[in-house]
Amino acid sequence: MALTLVLVGAAGIAALALFLVTIQRPVFGCAALVFSVPLTAGLARGSIIPALKPSETILLVVLAGVIANRVTSRRERGVSGLDIAVVAYVIGSVVIPWMLLFLTRFPATLDTWRTVVSPALFLAVYYVFSRTELTECNLRLILNAALAAGVLVGLIAAAELANLPGVRNFFTDFYTGPVETPFRPSSTLGHYSAVGGLGLLTYIVALSLAAARKRDFPSWWLVTAMGAGIVGLVASETWATIAAVPVATLIVLVHARRIPKQLVVTVILGVLVMAALWPVVWPVINPRIDAQDVITAQGLAMPETMQTRINYWNEFILPALSDHLWIGTGTVIPSTVPDNLTTFVDNEYLWAGFRAGIPGIALLLGMLFVVIGVGWRQRRSPDPSRRALGAIAVAVSVSLLILGATAQYITFAGLSQEIAMLIGVLSVLSATYVTRRAAVVALRSRNETTWIAIPRTLEAAVVELRQLTPDRSLIRSSSVVFAGFATARALGFLFSVAAARILNPLDYGRMTYAIAVATVTSTFIASSPLGLSRFLSRNHADRRIQESYFVNWLILTGVIVVVSGALMTPIGFLVGLSSGLVVGVMCNFFGIAVLESYREVQRGLDRYSAMMSVYVVANLLQLLAILALGVARIHSAAIFLVVYGLSSVVALALIQPIAPIALKFARADLDMSRIKEIFRFIRPVLAQSVFFAVWFGSDIIMVQHFMSPRATGNYAVAKALVNVLILAPTAIGTTILPRVARVGERLVARYVVTALALTASATIPAVAAAVFLGPRLVLLVFGAKYALAAQPLAVLALGMGIYGIYTVFGSIWVGLGRPIVDSVATGVAMITTVLTGFAFIPGGGLLGAAIAFSLGAAIRVLVIAAYTLWMLSVWRAKHLGSSALETQAVQGGSRVLG
Repeated sequence: MALTLVLVGAAGIAALALFLVTIQRPVFGCAALVFSVPLTAGLARGSIIPALKPSETILLVVLAGVIANRVTSRRERGVSGLDIAVVAYVIGSVVIPWMLLFLTRFPATLDTWRTVVSPALFLAVYYVFSRTELTECNLRLILNAALAAGVLVGLIAAAELANLPGVRNFFTDFYTGPVETPFRPSSTLGHYSAVGGLGLLTYIVALSLAAARKRDFPSWWLVTAMGAGIVGLVASETWATIAAVPVATLIVLVHARRIPKQLVVTVILGVLVMAALWPVVWPVINPRIDAQDVITAQGLAMPETMQTRINYWNEFILPALSDHLWIGTGTVIPSTVPDNLTTFVDNEYLWAGFRAGIPGIALLLGMLFVVIGVGWRQRRSPDPSRRALGAIAVAVSVSLLILGATAQYITFAGLSQEIAMLIGVLSVLSATYVTRRAAVVALRSRNETTWIAIPRTLEAAVVELRQLTPDRSLIRSSSVVFAGFATARALGFLFSVAAARILNPLDYGRMTYAIAVATVTSTFIASSPLGLSRFLSRNHADRRIQESYFVNWLILTGVIVVVSGALMTPIGFLVGLSSGLVVGVMCNFFGIAVLESYREVQRGLDRYSAMMSVYVVANLLQLLAILALGVARIHSAAIFLVVYGLSSVVALALIQPIAPIALKFARADLDMSRIKEIFRFIRPVLAQSVFFAVWFGSDIIMVQHFMSPRATGNYAVAKALVNVLILAPTAIGTTILPRVARVGERLVARYVVTALALTASATIPAVAAAVFLGPRLVLLVFGAKYALAAQPLAVLALGMGIYGIYTVFGSIWVGLGRPIVDSVATGVAMITTVLTGFAFIPGGGLLGAAIAFSLGAAIRVLVIAAYTLWMLSVWRAKHLGSSALETQAVQGGSRVLG
């Protein structure tokens, strides 16, 4: 007992010291993490800290230190493709099984829930390393720590296999691990396969550093690390990792385009050592070879354990997975698989399938292929650190793709953290840092406006097309917004599903009705901040003017919230809401104002990752909150509505310390003339919001009026399915508005063409997929009872695609300070849809409603496109006239001088 208290006290002091050191110098915490986790991964849960493994405790301490350091940092990282891939993999691997177990009310044990959330550790390690700035000195420290840990693990495994005195007993007493006959060492990792995987990883890291000519790593050290890695994976007697060595070696050499001398030395020394120790080594590994029947009279054969796995997979495991292929089983192995065979679900892809179905497998493969792509792009970098990390990333990812067929290497304790570390370091080296105040990003173009014309030659056409190519920042920002919108929508859908399962149908109906009332009556609130991003972007060089618009716009939005709340209170009671639901609607008013205002501010400052983080975190919080309420048996529609409304406020409170708004709110900036200017700007925006609400919802209302409730349900399902088509155009429109506001009229033609081309490339394939695959998706997602939804699907998909094209036009004109154009076009669309709906729906049914909606969308695009072409011609004439006057002035001056 006394010894335990001493150990706990020492561990607490060490954790506090590590936390404080990490706050000051995050790289020291990262080095301690990468070195200590492989050496403590095999220690039992609760051996030092209750309910946690020591390796998990170390990770949490370092994570807290890095977050604390990031709060005070003046620099931030943009969201990269690696970030999106890793976050998508982890969220999908956690949320899908969590929701499946919760909604099916499966009596999961604590171990099952722990398995469900285990991928979060991978994300935590990735975050720690991807958000730590690395100098060459810092990178050397981290990689040396990783190599040192790999060397120690490999040597301990060799000592265990050789049965040196006291070694096996020590690690059997203090470390967990499977018992195998003949003996296979688990070293400090808790599993012999993890030892083989870490040995392979250590070898890859050392070889890549040598091949990239990293001069700050001594040759003797890299040779030692490569040798120890090979010793470790041979000692583990894991055939898959041994077979992966030649593949990994070839990848590194091709990536580097050279054979390092350290590899030659390692091979020569390995052959000499193996020859000298062969009489001792052969008796140790021979039983394993005999047990596997690898060497036969016909030559080399598949290991016996692998053949056994394949037989069990075909007979029991694959049939069990095929019944749950789409969303998996939530990590629970079906009862059709005998209990004694569940351990054979040790294939990475099978396990991902049981965890999250086809989406889980796709997210895993997607992450690995993104890592391979980023790593391969580093091969021509002049920086040897980037070349080395690129080779490591490609070799490790390809090895994982191969090894995944034999075991779950990416989930092994100790090994998983090292893999996440390497991906995180690659993310740092391939990213750029910016100051908290976002820099201006513009479209790649010439200084003067070049009007679009049909080129006379193919060469001229190629030059023109290259000039119209959008810069990478536009694509990257749009991708961030798209990923954020998609994730938030997915979480919102899960919220609806979870609320429907937790509440009884009556309370769920009340909640959804109240949300609908809040959505309709908050139209002015949601639209009032629109345009703030335009003014912030145009005045990006003057912080004082930015803060003036910021303060007065928030004041005006607050007034609209108060007025809307005062009007809504009696209306709420008149439409049948209880007092609790009315309070919930008020909370939604406040939450919408906060969310939309924050979005416009960060949009105007070009901080899209911060903007989308509040959306995603808010939807995640409201989902987790109602799940917690469900566990606590609190089933109240009013409380759920309050959670739904205030989630954005809580999300902002959590995000603000990490990604604060760079503008200050000072009462001295309050200016009535500025408020009047803002109100004049948003008047057409408010009118447009009303027109849009009528246009977008009138088709459903008319279906309800002219047809049956069953038809309304089918039409609503079809429209909900095609709503996904506007995600990409909305993301592009969101990011293009502040850019247009900065450049003004000079580059509008170029922006229109490039933005429309980018939108079309993202929208047309999606619309085509909805047209051809939509009916099958309806049956798959919603079931046969919504079969009628397939009738209007193709026309609705076309209309929604047209609406997506319009989104870009509308954003451009709001960015140019002319929101009246959007209002007029939307008003015409509203009238068109309502009139054609009255004409077509009684006779055409659901197809008639879809035609009415799509005609409104088409008219909307035609109106704004015609206005755009007219204004471009006016500006062109103005531009040509100015050029002619300048030419005449120059010629006149020349004659005078002559």
